[in-house]
Amino acid sequence: ETDIVKIYYKLPYFQNSKISMHIENSRNEIIKHLIINQDISHDQEYTITWNQKDNENNTIQDGIYKAVAKLTSPYAESEYTYADIKVDKNPVKITSYNIPESFSPKKNNLIVTYTINEECYVTVSIYSKSKILIKNIVNNEKVKAGSNVAIWDGKYKDGHFARENVYYIKIYALDLTGNSYDQAM
Repeated sequence: ETDIVKIYYKLPYFQNSKISMHIENSRNEIIKHLIINQDISHDQEYTITWNQKDNENNTIQDGIYKAVAKLTSPYAESEYTYADIKVDKNPVKITSYNIPESFSPKKNNLIVTYTINEECYVTVSIYSKSKILIKNIVNNEKVKAGSNVAIWDGKYKDGHFARENVYYIKIYALDLTGNSYDQAM
């Protein structure tokens, strides 16, 4: 099922004015024409709907889109960006993760595997028992959907080995449309 987006707009009135409106993707490519050279009769508010499909009637991918209106009259031509539209049918989620039950900082690396449902930016952090950040082992890196691996070498940010202790891991994910998800272990 496709969500319907309603776009409300009001443009200045000029005699013999026409409006065109379209949707652009993040690369400023027109993907859908909503109105083409429609007459504007007077100053009033308009509503137009968009079914989140492109000109070929294909459902669009998640992302940020914008509604652009172009007003033409015998006197001028103006372009207005009315709205950024966030389309996100499947917000980011960490669907599984795996960490070893025991870990010794000086003896072996800590290998964290996690599965994420969509391409996003990820930060994997190691925290002490008292919830103090020890180190980000992945720092806001773009990762693909699917299985991913993060490795901690057992060292603090300054390069010294951490003590034998209890550590917590937090995975934070931010998808390309701005939704976030975090998982603490």
